[in-house]
This record gives sequence, structure tokens and C-alpha cells, in this order.
Amino acid sequence: LLSPKDNDVRPMMGKVRSAIFSMLLARLGMAQLPSTSRWLDLFAGTGSVGIEAISRGCGSCTFVEIDNWTANEVLKKNLENFGIEDKCVTHVESVKSFLSHPSRSLEDGQHFDFVSVCPPYNVIDYKELMAQLAESEMLSKASFVFVEYPREESHEIDATCGPSLRMLTSRKYGRTTVALYGNENFD
Repeated sequence: LLSPKDNDVRPMMGKVRSAIFSMLLARLGMAQLPSTSRWLDLFAGTGSVGIEAISRGCGSCTFVEIDNWTANEVLKKNLENFGIEDKCVTHVESVKSFLSHPSRSLEDGQHFDFVSVCPPYNVIDYKELMAQLAESEMLSKASFVFVEYPREESHEIDATCGPSLRMLTSRKYGRTTVALYGNENFD
């Protein structure tokens, strides 16, 4: 997996990624993600989370990365190296802009089944970000959302994401915390 040498892009740690997918697949009672499922990777960076989703059976992934160089010289090359570019779409824009224009990414009104939110630490207003995600048309009542954040930002993380999704669990991995939101019917 290609990754820039600077600290502006911080790929999710492998053990955290593995734990997220294990958590999710256990909740779903499946060994693989459904081949018809759609993943949205916000703050994509290297694309490690979305690439992992595709490798675990997900049918398609939409990546959102604001930095043009990272999107074209890192993310797109990673998709090509794994031979999955035909299952992926990359949007080079801010997450805020992307969430404000759902018609560009919702195929036939289909929402995303899974959303990963891995923003740069200490640069994001998590309350604002989660409110915008909840108000967007990207989620359905059956969506799952993962949010990665530093533990010192725990006070910024709400117990719900919109009217239908609530925090099902959160796990700590050193400085990193990951919250999983979903519909309580999957609890």
C-alpha cells in the first residue's frame, strides 16, 4: 500500500482495521461483506479502509479525499495496484462538499451500507461532521458507520448519528478510539 512520507495522511493502523471488520462481520453474522453492499470511505487518504472493504467482499466503494496529490498519486495508484479500480469511484473534494451534494453519488437512490470516517486528528469538529453526515441522504436506517477519533476528543462524540443510528460499541486502541454506529435492531 503506497503512503505519503509526510504526516498529513495517517492510514488507519492494520490492527484497528482488522478489528473493525471483525466487529462488523460478527454483527452481521457473515464471513464476508455482501457483494451488493456499498462502502463510503470519507477522508480516504491511502484508501486502506475502502480497499479492505472490497477485499472482504464489498461490491463497490466511493472514496472522498480533499488533497488532489494524495487522491491521484497515492489513492488511485493503490486502487490500480490492487486491480479494483473498476469497483471504485474517487471524489477529490472536501467531505463537507461531498455530503452536501448526495445526488452525485447515490446510484438510483441507494444509500451507503457502510461508512468509514477517519479524519485527520485534531483538525475536525466531530459534532459538526457527524451532524452533517446524519443530515445527508447518504445513510439509511440499516447503515453502519465507523468513526475513528483520538480518545481526547471523546467528549465530541455523540451517542447517536441521526434519528436511526446509535453507537453500538466503541473500542480503544492506544490513542485511537473507534465507534460503531448502527440500527439497534442489529444489536
